[in-house]
Amino acid sequence: MADFKGVPGKGALFTNDNPKTEKSPKYKGMIVADEDIKAGQTIKLAAWDRTTKNGNAYISLSIDNFKPGEGNVTYPKEEKRKGAGFDDEVPF
Repeated sequence: MADFKGVPGKGALFTNDNPKTEKSPKYKGMIVADEDIKAGQTIKLAAWDRTTKNGNAYISLSIDNFKPGEGNVTYPKEEKRKGAGFDDEVPF
């Protein structure tokens, strides 16, 4: 975990090299909140397998703070269909 640098909204899980029992967690790590978190609030996370510069495997975490309707989504423009069976006008 020494390789982890705290960045708001980011985190990392590293293999637990010192498990105390069979029930000890396989991974340990941290995430830095990028906003105030209230008790009971659900935080969505995204994760990626990564490797440190020293060759140690870890799981990179990011807070998934996507909120629909806040202008952060763009959709491709709808293309008009032309050709077999498609007319530009509706016949009714």
